[in-house]
Amino acid sequence: MNISMERIGNRAFYCHFCITEVVSVRLMIGFRSVLDLKKGESAVVQRFSDTKLAASLMSLGIIPNASISVVRRSPLGGAVYLQLGMTYIAVRNSAAQSILVK
Repeated sequence: MNISMERIGNRAFYCHFCITEVVSVRLMIGFRSVLDLKKGESAVVQRFSDTKLAASLMSLGIIPNASISVVRRSPLGGAVYLQLGMTYIAVRNSAAQSILVK
């Protein structure tokens, strides 16, 4: 984690890391993760919280404005089974956490 501080004026400081975290949290208000959906519940994909996973998720067909529903969860809690139209996809919980829906 790289935290850098800058001086503004004589005594005021701010943290780049803190400001970017606040901005990213504000952008996610009103969204919930796929992991927050119950079995059988549907939602519409809005965005991804992790840009590194976004490309791989979009290559699977999980794109913004796509309807997504939870079919079931793995017995040990490691993955979630999703339905996108006529396609069924299993994704890890870490990847599912980054899919934000509304």
